Amino acid sequence: MPFYGRKITSPFTAYSYQELVAQYHPSPDLEQVDDIFFNGITTIKYKTCFVSENDFGGIMIWELGQDTWDETSLLRAIYQAVVNGCKSLG
Repeated sequence: MPFYGRKITSPFTAYSYQELVAQYHPSPDLEQVDDIFFNGITTIKYKTCFVSENDFGGIMIWELGQDTWDETSLLRAIYQAVVNGCKSLG
């Protein structure tokens, strides 16, 4: 799962998820700010549930060092989806 966002223009520009949160403060279900596309908390939880429900072996993250350390953390979102289950997502 990507812990970054990217602007699909020329030249290609990438931003860490940490940078995006610090600059734009996106809501959990937002996936685009200022033409920068990224996976928000809600999408990360849905992807985690997809992996779990299909008995895949795990999740690959690129790159953990680009995450935040608070309630906006994508790693925390993965943990919450695993611990709380996927039925709460709807």
